[in-house]
Amino acid sequence: MEKLIRDHHDKLDELRSSMTNRLEEERTKFKAEKSDLILQHAEQIKSMDSRHEDQINNLKDKHKEILVASLTKLDLRRTRKFKSNLSALQEKHLAEINEIKLNHQKQIEAITANPETSGGPKSGTPDGDSTITYRSELAKIKSSYEEKIEMLKLQHQTDLNALEEKFLMSSLSADLREEQQANQRKIDLLTDELEKARRLHANRQSASYAAYKTPQLSDLLDNNGRCMIAYPCKT
Repeated sequence: MEKLIRDHHDKLDELRSSMTNRLEEERTKFKAEKSDLILQHAEQIKSMDSRHEDQINNLKDKHKEILVASLTKLDLRRTRKFKSNLSALQEKHLAEINEIKLNHQKQIEAITANPETSGGPKSGTPDGDSTITYRSELAKIKSSYEEKIEMLKLQHQTDLNALEEKFLMSSLSADLREEQQANQRKIDLLTDELEKARRLHANRQSASYAAYKTPQLSDLLDNNGRCMIAYPCKT
């Protein structure tokens, strides 16, 4: 009887040792996949940053061309055309920034929501701490990119304001000044809405992180001490 008990304990020890080794293998595999995914994502963000800067520079050039052309004639017709072009370009600029931001958010959300196809943590992966770290790092990358977009947009608006001020000081009427102020209020309102949407998204992500916990070895055994993980256990 004692020999049977010892044999049983030996088998349990062997099973636990095998499960521990498999857990370590899964952790190592997951960390490698996570590292590869973060590198890929960093390259995507770098490429998107480059394209975004090119678009910002192109928009600046277009605005400068409109302003320079408007300064050559100060009659009412040119002033009205200037107002129309400036308003259209401001709206186009906001739309392009929003499109870039939306595409970036969709990429991150796709990686977060569909880990099976993204190379992220797989269903049943025991490394809960790594899962939280993985999602937290992606959130930091996204937050950094959002801040850079806002800084570029503010810099773009500052450049426009400096050029517009020269035009306003020379010939713009009170009506055009009022319209310009209305446009600025519209831009400020849209900026506030974008910031609120970004914070809401970040809060939802934070809430989802809290749902994760680190699994223990005991979580992988049923009441009879049998292995419950997906791969075969030695019995």
